[in-house]
Amino acid sequence: MHFIFRQLARVQRQITQECGRFYVKLVNTYRCFASVRPTVRPLKSGIGRYILFIALLTSFVFIPAVHANAKPSKSKALVLASSDVSTFGSEYNTEVGYFNEVVRAVFEQQGINVKIEYFPYIRSLRMLQNEQVQAAYPIRRFYHEQTDLLYSAPLPSSSVSLLALQSVDLLDDSTNHVVGVIKGEVLPPEILSDENFKITHAHNHLSLLKMLELKRVDAILIDRYSASELLVREAPSLIGKVKFDNRFTFNSPYYFTVRKDTPNAKAIISNFNQALLDLQKSGAIKQILTRYGVYNTPSRSSKTPQLVIAAPRINNIEYAKYLARQFESRHPNVNIIWRVFEENVLRRRLLSNFALSENEFDVVLVGPFELKNWINYHWFESLDSIEPHLQLNDYFPPVRDAVSSRSNMQNASNPKNKEKLFGVPFTGETTVLYYRKDILKKHNISLPSPLTYSKLMAILKKVHQPEQGTVGIGLRTRPGWGQNMALISLLVNTFGGGWFDQNNQINVQTNEWKTAVKFYIQMLQRFGPNNLEDLGWQENQAKFAKGELVFFIDASSIAPALFDNNHSTVANSIAIADVPYMKTHQGSRWFWSWNFAVPNSSLNKDLAKQFVRFLSKAPSINDNQRFVLPSGVRRSSYQENGHMANFPYAPLEFQLLNNTPPAKFESTIGTQYAETFYFPTIGYHTGYEIHRALLGEIPVEEALENAQQKIDKLLQKLPTPVLQPLSR
Repeated sequence: MHFIFRQLARVQRQITQECGRFYVKLVNTYRCFASVRPTVRPLKSGIGRYILFIALLTSFVFIPAVHANAKPSKSKALVLASSDVSTFGSEYNTEVGYFNEVVRAVFEQQGINVKIEYFPYIRSLRMLQNEQVQAAYPIRRFYHEQTDLLYSAPLPSSSVSLLALQSVDLLDDSTNHVVGVIKGEVLPPEILSDENFKITHAHNHLSLLKMLELKRVDAILIDRYSASELLVREAPSLIGKVKFDNRFTFNSPYYFTVRKDTPNAKAIISNFNQALLDLQKSGAIKQILTRYGVYNTPSRSSKTPQLVIAAPRINNIEYAKYLARQFESRHPNVNIIWRVFEENVLRRRLLSNFALSENEFDVVLVGPFELKNWINYHWFESLDSIEPHLQLNDYFPPVRDAVSSRSNMQNASNPKNKEKLFGVPFTGETTVLYYRKDILKKHNISLPSPLTYSKLMAILKKVHQPEQGTVGIGLRTRPGWGQNMALISLLVNTFGGGWFDQNNQINVQTNEWKTAVKFYIQMLQRFGPNNLEDLGWQENQAKFAKGELVFFIDASSIAPALFDNNHSTVANSIAIADVPYMKTHQGSRWFWSWNFAVPNSSLNKDLAKQFVRFLSKAPSINDNQRFVLPSGVRRSSYQENGHMANFPYAPLEFQLLNNTPPAKFESTIGTQYAETFYFPTIGYHTGYEIHRALLGEIPVEEALENAQQKIDKLLQKLPTPVLQPLSR
């Protein structure tokens, strides 16, 4: 009888889930329809609610029948429960999910289809124990013997530690400490046996961080990678207020788990482990982890000096590695380790690393935003000792301004406040328009100068021919302030808006924001590639280089690769122009640079400074045959005998960079980003919501409203003043 009731309960839950999914689809269908037809309004009458009730009732009755009569697939999917305990196991964010990728890759290696469902940690564990799913992950192994579960080899994951408030000493026996943990998580015996620890629970790590933020707990048990992700994205107000207590660090990895009574359970685990091992040997697992910025922390040896370098995945990074090899040949006792991240991941890793007082990196490659904001927290070493070697007067004005501190200091106009150097420029860029001159010629089109976005749309209508293998335009769509928001900010600027309104408040719900975002979405949906889910500059660069795009708006630093026959199939058929504008030219282009800096937390500061000085030398013409060389830094590079002098795009890039003034504080229009320490979080949430609108999940108005609510909620928690409008 108990078995029958359990089966009935399972069927009821399945029907409830199907009805819930149907309701979500129904709501999303309405939202998409409403975004196309703004005159449609929700039915607020009793008739409307009655229709919705009938629809849901119909789904309740017929959906199980449809599933019951459906023919099983040739390869029945294995149903897995994935817990959202870690930020690397979520279905809701395209930027995270390395557990999901690893598990999918393991089963693809075996030719097995899987269906992943997402639940809170404790629920996924109970569903496994109650036979509602066939397997679950990521699950921590119980310290006592579990007779009903089989565990795989450990999944790649970091150690767990107690993340505590700075003011709390967890070894202070004179008081009890409240420790927050995930409900259902396995606790190390050291924590369970400590009488001074009072345990409280939450469903996920984000809830734990919110409890820590409100000081409802003194510490939380969390792995380092989850903490670094969530601190930057969701709880930046905790930066500088928390620390990992390494006295409470535990090796407690996650596992893939099945019930022992699952058919072929031992074979499932054995095959899983073998496929995982094969993928590790082939390097496939390392590639997945690298995309998420998951590296093993190198052991520091006193006998062999090490320099660990954190850098973005940009075209020029191979040239930097080439210089590093030269440095190693001159210093054979030095071991240089590169950690190359996608741009969004790099910022989160660095910010969390510095904020948690970790000492993982000795040299970092960062932009003007990081240099200008993070020096106020004393996170970078002064590089004044190598300044005479750099020939600063040869740098373009915005390049020099980006690496100096005076413009961000109080009383900057006081001559006693000497300009201090905190970075050495490696590459600089502004925004340009790349286009296929051969295709424009084929359609008898001359590109207007100056070019407006309205005229560009008219041209796109003529040249967009996906049936012939070429689409109109490629733009960044990947969520993140250094990805889709880099371009969207420019569109808002040229439509007459900005991050700040006239009251000096961040406001993304102005008419200019709505108009610019709708224009961005319309341009991509009508004339962009089919798959808009995850296009960064690298993906668009690859499409343009293969001849799949007619237009491409992005950084001038990409030009060396696009005009190189070794990297581009259309190198001889492309040209470069200034970016379009709409209402104003101000803010229609960005300025950005990547600069080497030495963290104050480096364990080898003197060696790191010596290495940065070595990297600062200008490239030579002889290097052109081997690498995509960095550009946009020195004026002399564009003059006779300079390594940039003979490139077809060089005159425009020189003109744009040389005429870009240093940043000024008086304007609220033309700002590429809000000059606040917390902008990475603001930009992330805004970019994520706009990305949802681009994919048709929600209307633009709802996306901007959601973003504004998150911005307001964040700023309410922060000390004032936290904002400075800074024109870029």
